[in-house]
Amino acid sequence: MSDYRGCPEGMYPLDVDYAPNEFDTFAALRESAEAASNALNLPLSWWFGDSDEPGFTLVFVMPRKGNRAWSMTTLTYDRDEVQAWLDTWLRGEISEWFGWEETPDE
Repeated sequence: MSDYRGCPEGMYPLDVDYAPNEFDTFAALRESAEAASNALNLPLSWWFGDSDEPGFTLVFVMPRKGNRAWSMTTLTYDRDEVQAWLDTWLRGEISEWFGWEETPDE
């Protein structure tokens, strides 16, 4: 079965309400994302593009604005670098937001 925006079957990124903020490089997107993440903006969804819709897109949800969403995107990125960033920074942001504590793998 086909997937949606590079997501596995049954998993779909949030739709966004606003036109994406476009960045020339992943480094610029990362800097802006890290500055934007706060009590008013939670990074919660992302996808990697394909040949039809290239690029990497990170979606923020605004819980205090009725869960509206906005996004940032870049066409210039290294997937391994982005994945490493998502595994560390994004995981930390979401854990902090929900008050989760890291537990060692058993």
